[in-house]
Amino acid sequence: MQNPFQSSTGIAYPDDLKLLKQVFDRVCRENHFAAGSNDYRDVAQAAMSLFASGIFNEDELAARLEEFVKRRTFRHAPIKGHEPKKPGNGSMTSKV
Repeated sequence: MQNPFQSSTGIAYPDDLKLLKQVFDRVCRENHFAAGSNDYRDVAQAAMSLFASGIFNEDELAARLEEFVKRRTFRHAPIKGHEPKKPGNGSMTSKV
């Protein structure tokens, strides 16, 4: 029998919101995301999306948010040896 106060429809009950907030706060704290930053907002959106898709378990929610953060960080990090070149360093411009 399902707990009547745990959503299976994506509707967030007060206990669900408390859990989401706890996991969200922990992930942001562990990753040093400042309140109001783009990272903070992105994690909030990801948490709500996961919940809406049926992820209600605290451990699974936290693990998936950590994976989201890792993938997002990796996606935005330059590949070693392929960092953008700074203007004027090694450019092949000729002086006239």
